[in-house]
Amino acid sequence: KVERRTRQVRISKCLNKTALETRNAIIDKLKDEDAEYLRTITFDRGTEGALHAEIAKELGVEIFFCHAYCSWESG
Repeated sequence: KVERRTRQVRISKCLNKTALETRNAIIDKLKDEDAEYLRTITFDRGTEGALHAEIAKELGVEIFFCHAYCSWESG
């Protein structure tokens, strides 16, 4: 997805859609990001976001989930 303000995209290739693989990819990609710019992450309602608490703790961000059938909420 495209970040709303800066219009930047960060892409990582995951070997599968497991929560662990997604968690590792997100943390690896965003761990060096400036805290001023990284405040929240929004997930769709998939199982790949199951480890959201670990991501939030590691990166110091708030995690949100989109409501069902409301894709515009993710940006």
